[in-house]
Amino acid sequence: MSLPLNVSPQLPIWFWHYYIPQLTPIKFWLAEGEEIERALALLIEMDEFLRNINRHIHRIDILALQALAYKSLNNWPKALENLAQSVELAARGKLIRNYLNMGPQMRELLDQLYKQQDLDKRFDWPYIARILEAFATENSEDGQCPSPTSISIDPLTTREREVLQFLATDLSTREIAQEMDVTWSTIRTHIKNIYSKLGVHGRYEAVLHAEEHDLL
Repeated sequence: MSLPLNVSPQLPIWFWHYYIPQLTPIKFWLAEGEEIERALALLIEMDEFLRNINRHIHRIDILALQALAYKSLNNWPKALENLAQSVELAARGKLIRNYLNMGPQMRELLDQLYKQQDLDKRFDWPYIARILEAFATENSEDGQCPSPTSISIDPLTTREREVLQFLATDLSTREIAQEMDVTWSTIRTHIKNIYSKLGVHGRYEAVLHAEEHDLL
């Protein structure tokens, strides 16, 4: 049965800095094996839109979902091709939770991709192995082992969290300062503290790590 939802990727650019509600029905369709071709068409359109506005963080999930859709259509070459693109983007931030949230079908795809390591040297294969290990840990009976991605993050202050939200946009440091009605140097100090606490070295990494640890 089709969902009575009007799923459209046509939203203002600023909206895509934070959340993509259109993915909720798409994930439902893929999980239930419904509307696969419709879901794939929407995902392709979304990916093109996000690529044009350089919103690569969200493309990680969208490309992975495309891989699941192609797998449902029994098109394994395209499934692995799209998953490879997703993993290349995610490797910079060593993201793992994105894939764990997609369940056992994603684990099967990642396992197939990992088996290609002798044929393709492009990828960070130890990183993919860590994702597969995280799947095994999450599915273990005791569930006591920490995730391979567990890191210690110093708590951000309320102000630093506000700055972190702005870092996920295209605003410059001076524009963030104007939005928050503080000086440029104050924002620079907040950003420096955020990078230190998250253990990152740049804006892109900060946003990736923040999304991985539910700080955004």
